[in-house]
Amino acid sequence: MTPLFLTLLLLSGIYYSYFVLSARRGLQRAAANKRRTPHTPFVSVVVAMKNEAHNLTQLVKGLREQDYHHEKIEFLLIDDHSTDATTTIAQTLFTEDPRFRLYSAPASARARTTVTGGKAMALAEGIKHARGEILLLTDADCEPPPSWARTMASMFSEDVAYVVGPVVERAPGLFGSIRAIDFLAILATSAGRIGMGKPVNSFGANAAFRKSAYERAGGFQFDRRLGDEEFLMHKIHEEGWGRVLFCADAEAKVVTRVPSSFEPFWRQRLRWASMEERYPSGTILVELGTIYLFYLLMLAAPILGLLDSRIFGAFVGFFVLKLLVDSAALRSASRILGEGFSFSVFFVSELFHLPYIVFVTIFARVVPMKWKEGTR
Repeated sequence: MTPLFLTLLLLSGIYYSYFVLSARRGLQRAAANKRRTPHTPFVSVVVAMKNEAHNLTQLVKGLREQDYHHEKIEFLLIDDHSTDATTTIAQTLFTEDPRFRLYSAPASARARTTVTGGKAMALAEGIKHARGEILLLTDADCEPPPSWARTMASMFSEDVAYVVGPVVERAPGLFGSIRAIDFLAILATSAGRIGMGKPVNSFGANAAFRKSAYERAGGFQFDRRLGDEEFLMHKIHEEGWGRVLFCADAEAKVVTRVPSSFEPFWRQRLRWASMEERYPSGTILVELGTIYLFYLLMLAAPILGLLDSRIFGAFVGFFVLKLLVDSAALRSASRILGEGFSFSVFFVSELFHLPYIVFVTIFARVVPMKWKEGTR
């Protein structure tokens, strides 16, 4: 058994290192792309909201302060059947600025049973009313900088159809810092894959695409396979309708402030992990499966190492290797996005990372997920 275990650990560990370092090269390639269009197209910012009364003031402030041409931007906010004062507060905040418009998601969104169906239907309602060729998405709990819309729109040269923007998490305390590093790792990997021409992930908190590409794809499909903007990105890439880029520019960096407690973090990561089965490419699933095998073997290695010192030695060696390749990728991402990097917090997060990845993947297969309460 030991030879087989060590062989699988070796092969999966080598692939993991190759995957992370390749993503780092892709991220650096994306950062080196300084080409920007001088054109300023009309931009429609679309935001889905569900019980966001406590976040609306900050969101609207960030949108209102955008330094994009005043007459070339609009803000469409869609209420997805909130049960708090979201709609009332929104109507009060919007009265001072005609660029803001409020819509309600269709009644059928309430009954959606997929992970993202309700949110996707709310976004689709906003897009239906959008006047811009460039659609820019963020979440209601996010804080976009004044340069956000301008920087994202500048990525849309004629051959570009989809742009993924940078997102960082902010949360107080040690666990908040661990959570932020974990999200930075997800972002760095996703950005790197886009830089390599192999997009996997997008983020609803910061994404932009052409309305013409959205319509060509038939809009969002509201099912397990093509339910939101991430899978629109896959469609655009696979059909060759335009380039998919990552905006590796700190001026486009959107901040999302999240709780520092474990429960909301766990619930969010479960929701993300539950969507892996929806990736349209079998190659992506093989890659993710190989990486998951590495994590599974690394988690088992210290226990099996009590019976065989060779396994424990291999675990130590690959843990050090993982530290090196992960820190290299995260340092690059931190530098590009203007984020700080603490090695001590990073080290603690690496200890947390192994069991968290293994168990969140398992639980995501058996626990039903919701976007917000009341919407599966």
